Amino acid sequence: MRKFWPLLTLVFVVAACETPLEPSNVDTDDDQIQTVNIFTFIDVGGDHNHGGDSGDANSPPVIRNPGTQFYEVGEDVILPVSVSDADGDDVACSLDGAPRNLVIDENTHLITGNVSPSSAKESPWVATVSCTDSKVFDSEQFIINVAEPNEEPDV
Repeated sequence: MRKFWPLLTLVFVVAACETPLEPSNVDTDDDQIQTVNIFTFIDVGGDHNHGGDSGDANSPPVIRNPGTQFYEVGEDVILPVSVSDADGDDVACSLDGAPRNLVIDENTHLITGNVSPSSAKESPWVATVSCTDSKVFDSEQFIINVAEPNEEPDV
Protein backbone atom coordinates (compact mmCIF):
# COMPACT_ATOMS: atom_id res chain seq x y z
CA MET A 1 0.00 0.00 0.00
CA ARG A 2 1.27 3.46 -0.89
CA LYS A 3 1.73 6.03 1.89
CA PHE A 4 1.96 9.79 1.50
CA TRP A 5 3.42 12.15 4.08
CA PRO A 6 2.72 15.87 4.18
CA LEU A 7 5.92 17.71 3.35
CA LEU A 8 4.77 21.26 3.93
CA THR A 9 1.69 23.10 5.04
CA LEU A 10 1.40 26.80 4.31
CA VAL A 11 -1.23 29.06 5.77
CA PHE A 12 -2.08 32.32 4.05
CA VAL A 13 -4.05 35.17 5.54
CA VAL A 14 -6.02 37.19 3.04
CA ALA A 15 -7.39 40.46 4.34
CA ALA A 16 -9.89 42.64 2.53
CA CYS A 17 -8.11 46.01 2.44
CA GLU A 18 -8.02 48.83 -0.04
CA THR A 19 -4.41 49.72 0.79
CA PRO A 20 -1.29 47.58 0.48
CA LEU A 21 -0.95 44.94 3.18
CA GLU A 22 1.33 46.04 5.97
CA PRO A 23 1.29 44.85 9.56
CA SER A 24 -0.23 48.14 10.71
CA ASN A 25 -3.27 48.06 8.40
CA VAL A 26 -4.33 44.38 8.32
CA ASP A 27 -7.73 43.93 9.91
CA THR A 28 -7.95 40.55 11.60
CA ASP A 29 -11.73 40.42 12.09
CA ASP A 30 -12.86 36.81 11.71
CA ASP A 31 -15.07 37.59 8.70
CA GLN A 32 -12.13 38.99 6.73
CA ILE A 33 -9.61 36.17 7.25
CA GLN A 34 -9.47 33.25 4.92
CA THR A 35 -7.16 30.30 5.55
CA VAL A 36 -5.89 28.20 2.69
CA ASN A 37 -3.95 25.01 3.36
CA ILE A 38 -1.61 23.85 0.62
CA PHE A 39 -0.18 20.35 0.89
CA THR A 40 2.75 18.83 -0.92
CA PHE A 41 3.17 15.09 -0.58
CA ILE A 42 6.15 12.79 -0.71
CA ASP A 43 5.50 9.34 -2.11
CA VAL A 44 7.09 6.94 0.37
CA GLY A 45 5.68 3.81 -1.23
CA GLY A 46 7.87 1.25 -2.90
CA ASP A 47 6.02 1.09 -6.21
CA HIS A 48 8.16 3.59 -8.16
CA ASN A 49 11.85 4.04 -8.76
CA HIS A 50 12.88 7.67 -8.30
CA GLY A 51 16.41 7.34 -9.56
CA GLY A 52 19.10 4.86 -10.44
CA ASP A 53 19.36 2.54 -13.40
CA SER A 54 17.17 -0.33 -12.28
CA GLY A 55 13.74 1.32 -12.61
CA ASP A 56 11.07 0.56 -15.14
CA ALA A 57 9.80 4.10 -15.67
CA ASN A 58 7.56 4.40 -18.71
CA SER A 59 7.82 7.16 -21.30
CA PRO A 60 4.68 8.50 -22.99
CA PRO A 61 4.15 8.00 -26.71
CA VAL A 62 5.29 10.91 -28.89
CA ILE A 63 2.99 12.16 -31.66
CA ARG A 64 4.38 14.19 -34.54
CA ASN A 65 1.82 16.90 -35.23
CA PRO A 66 0.50 16.48 -38.79
CA GLY A 67 0.10 20.26 -39.17
CA THR A 68 -2.76 22.20 -40.70
CA GLN A 69 -4.67 20.21 -43.34
CA PHE A 70 -6.71 21.48 -46.32
CA TYR A 71 -9.40 19.36 -48.04
CA GLU A 72 -12.32 19.85 -50.41
CA VAL A 73 -15.78 18.36 -49.95
CA GLY A 74 -15.84 14.87 -51.45
CA GLU A 75 -12.07 14.42 -51.21
CA ASP A 76 -10.68 11.12 -49.90
CA VAL A 77 -8.38 11.62 -46.92
CA ILE A 78 -5.36 9.42 -46.28
CA LEU A 79 -3.28 11.04 -43.55
CA PRO A 80 -0.62 9.03 -41.68
CA VAL A 81 0.09 10.16 -38.13
CA SER A 82 3.64 9.47 -36.97
CA VAL A 83 3.70 8.02 -33.44
CA SER A 84 6.66 6.58 -31.56
CA ASP A 85 7.19 5.09 -28.12
CA ALA A 86 10.67 5.10 -26.58
CA ASP A 87 9.84 1.96 -24.59
CA GLY A 88 8.71 0.03 -27.66
CA ASP A 89 5.20 -0.38 -26.23
CA ASP A 90 2.20 -0.93 -28.51
CA VAL A 91 0.39 2.39 -28.98
CA ALA A 92 -3.33 2.84 -29.67
CA CYS A 93 -4.68 6.17 -30.97
CA SER A 94 -8.04 7.91 -31.16
CA LEU A 95 -9.31 10.94 -33.10
CA ASP A 96 -11.72 13.58 -31.78
CA GLY A 97 -13.03 16.86 -33.19
CA ALA A 98 -12.52 15.92 -36.85
CA PRO A 99 -15.18 15.97 -39.59
CA ARG A 100 -17.67 13.13 -39.07
CA ASN A 101 -16.50 10.78 -41.80
CA LEU A 102 -12.85 10.84 -40.78
CA VAL A 103 -11.57 8.07 -38.53
CA ILE A 104 -8.18 6.87 -37.29
CA ASP A 105 -7.10 3.26 -37.26
CA GLU A 106 -6.03 2.87 -33.64
CA ASN A 107 -3.16 0.53 -34.54
CA THR A 108 -1.80 1.84 -37.87
CA HIS A 109 -2.45 5.49 -36.90
CA LEU A 110 -3.80 6.26 -40.38
CA ILE A 111 -6.60 8.85 -40.65
CA THR A 112 -8.94 8.00 -43.53
CA GLY A 113 -12.39 8.87 -44.83
CA ASN A 114 -14.27 11.04 -47.27
CA VAL A 115 -14.96 14.69 -46.49
CA SER A 116 -18.74 15.16 -46.25
CA PRO A 117 -20.61 18.20 -47.66
CA SER A 118 -21.63 19.38 -44.18
CA SER A 119 -17.96 19.57 -43.13
CA ALA A 120 -17.37 22.79 -45.09
CA LYS A 121 -20.08 24.62 -43.16
CA GLU A 122 -18.40 23.84 -39.83
CA SER A 123 -14.83 24.48 -40.98
CA PRO A 124 -12.24 24.97 -39.57
CA TRP A 125 -12.12 21.88 -37.35
CA VAL A 126 -9.80 21.51 -34.35
CA ALA A 127 -8.93 17.81 -34.36
CA THR A 128 -7.14 16.00 -31.54
CA VAL A 129 -5.14 12.80 -31.90
CA SER A 130 -4.64 11.06 -28.55
CA CYS A 131 -2.35 8.04 -28.19
CA THR A 132 -1.67 5.76 -25.23
CA ASP A 133 0.59 2.83 -24.48
CA SER A 134 -1.98 1.80 -21.81
CA LYS A 135 0.12 3.46 -19.09
CA VAL A 136 0.60 7.09 -20.20
CA PHE A 137 -0.70 9.18 -23.11
CA ASP A 138 0.06 12.11 -25.36
CA SER A 139 -2.20 14.25 -27.55
CA GLU A 140 -1.73 16.74 -30.36
CA GLN A 141 -4.20 19.20 -31.86
CA PHE A 142 -4.21 20.28 -35.48
CA ILE A 143 -6.53 22.23 -37.79
CA ILE A 144 -8.56 20.70 -40.62
CA ASN A 145 -9.90 23.23 -43.14
CA VAL A 146 -12.67 22.08 -45.50
CA ALA A 147 -13.86 24.04 -48.53
CA GLU A 148 -16.46 23.54 -51.23
CA PRO A 149 -14.81 22.54 -54.54
CA ASN A 150 -13.20 25.50 -56.31
CA GLU A 151 -13.53 27.64 -53.17
CA GLU A 152 -10.67 28.97 -51.09
CA PRO A 153 -10.74 27.69 -47.48
CA ASP A 154 -11.12 30.16 -44.60
CA VAL A 155 -7.78 30.45 -42.86
